[in-house]
Parts: sequence; structure tokens; C-alpha cells
Amino acid sequence: MKTQLPPRDIQALVERAIGAVSEFEPLPEGLESQTFGFRQGSARYVARVGRTAHGYHKDAFAWRAFSSAALPIPEIVSIETFGEVSVCVSRRAAGVRLRDVAGDPGALASTVLDILAELGRTDTGATTGYGSFDASGVAPFRTWRDYLLAAAAPGFCDWTLVREQADRRRIEAAIGAVERLAPADPAARGLIHGDFGSANLISDGRAITAVIDWDRALIGDPVYDQANLFFWGETHLRPVVARLTAEHAADADWAHRLAGYQLRICLQELSETLAGVNPVDVQWLFSRCAELAEQARRLD
Repeated sequence: MKTQLPPRDIQALVERAIGAVSEFEPLPEGLESQTFGFRQGSARYVARVGRTAHGYHKDAFAWRAFSSAALPIPEIVSIETFGEVSVCVSRRAAGVRLRDVAGDPGALASTVLDILAELGRTDTGATTGYGSFDASGVAPFRTWRDYLLAAAAPGFCDWTLVREQADRRRIEAAIGAVERLAPADPAARGLIHGDFGSANLISDGRAITAVIDWDRALIGDPVYDQANLFFWGETHLRPVVARLTAEHAADADWAHRLAGYQLRICLQELSETLAGVNPVDVQWLFSRCAELAEQARRLD
């Protein structure tokens, strides 16, 4: 559960960590952290407060290992834990979340596609394994296919929490499709943001100035981030989806991977929702699961 601390208490924690600050103000929040902007001298920063520092340390690793001019990741300045809460301070990029940028969503499609391409080119030599890596860059799976097929493992989710037989059949169909469509390992170990969407892209209206929130990042096939865009179908990123669709119109292998990855994402979201750590509408997820499984069946 996200913290609900008063802003004055959060400012006090920030000042314990890095010293006096000014212009302390709330910013749009994610699912796990309270978020504030502030100044220290002439520099602008963001403070996040949450129940755990795990995601913040992963952000710090991503900044150290992957940040570049082509893939801007905010510098993590400080991570401190005070009792049951952790405070992360990072440099603030110019702009707002992409979903809050006014104007034509298509105007930034090219720069979003550039970020996706850069993720695929990024050197992942600082990491080992496949799947979700930890704050040291260690991922637990021997191969990318192993990560994908983990959705069929007994410990992945307690599916007995699903009461409706129709929903259980949807899950079985989704798992079967993931098993059929899971490719052999990609030629390169690519960087996957894992939650690539308009809430985690900062833009000044002309370019993407930062890619934030790396707590769900993985190592594997970069097409997985593209699948995330297709899975959620965000309004602000529909022009990007349209461009990807046109670019890969004749690529059957891409279509198979995209279908399988969307189902893997759906199963991940379902497992977290059923476990009570994800606020997504479970019935929407079951419906999406059925829709995607049918699309995958048509590819067979």
C-alpha cells in the first residue's frame, strides 16, 4: 500500500537526506510512491517516498548502467530509508509526463520510436541472465524462453483464486498460447523497460527528456516493450502503435512474438492483481486475455 504522509513530513525527510530545499510541491504520482518536486539552489529535483527502496535502487542501477544522450535516465542523487519508508531523490528532467503533453499525440511518435530503438541497442553487459533483474543487474532465468514459460510454472500464481470456470479456461488458453509462441532466445540480450508507456516518458513537447521508473525492467527481446504498447492501447501512443504496425506488416515472426508477449504481459498483470498488489480491473484483464488468445489462435 502506498504511503499517505503529509507533504510537510515528506519535506522533512528529504531535508534529513540532502539538506534544506525550497519550492516543495506535489507532482503526479505512480502506483507505489508519493511524488514531489523541489529546488535546491538552482537545481530541480524529484522526491519519491514509498514503502520499499527496491525500485529506487533499480532506478539507480539503470541510470549508472544504461543512461546516455539517446536514452536519458534521471540521475539518482540519494536513497535513504527512515523506519518503514524510503526516500529517493533524483534530478528532474524538463517537461511533463507524455500523457499530459498538450497537442497532437502523433507529433512525438518519432522520438518515442527512437527511444524504443535505443533500448534494443543498449549494451546490457552490466547484467546477467534473463527476465527481471535486481538492483545489481542479476536476472534469474537462464534463457529468455525460460522467463516467458515461467507463467506456466506452479508457483507463478495461485490460479485457484479464479472462481469462474470460464475465466480459468481463458487462463489455460493464454498459457497454451504463450508456450506455442515463445521464441528461442533473441540474437542479443536487449534492455526492456517493462512498463513503457506515457506515464513513464517525460517530454518537453519536442523530445523525450527522460525515461523514468525502471522497477519492472527486464533483459530479453526488446519487442516486449512494443507488446506493452499494443496491450494497453493508450490514446497518446496510438500513433506509435500505428507506425509499428505499418513497419512490420509483412513480418510474421514479429506478429507471433507480439501476440505471445501480450499474453505473457496479461498473465503477469493477472497474477499481480489476484495477489492484491495491482489495482487493474481483473474482469478487464480476463476479457483482454480471451481477446488476445483468440488473436493468437488465428496465427496458428
